[in-house]
Amino acid sequence: MTSRQARVLLAVRDQQLAPDPLLGRLGPWLLDGDPTEWTLVTLVLRGLVAFDLDGEPWLTRTGESAAATLRAAVLTGARS
Repeated sequence: MTSRQARVLLAVRDQQLAPDPLLGRLGPWLLDGDPTEWTLVTLVLRGLVAFDLDGEPWLTRTGESAAATLRAAVLTGARS
């Protein structure tokens, strides 16, 4: 998993993605003003993220497990 994918995965978990201000939920989801559509596509293809009927991304069980592993790795790395 790339650092960009990890960042978007954690942003989905923390609900930090925002819909495009002009297109709303029909447009790309933004993270700090940057579009994340292709990163979200790769996470969907890996089975880590899915979309609800309103078009909002959410973590699958596999995605929750990956996010927990990432968070543990970040915390362990911060202590070293």
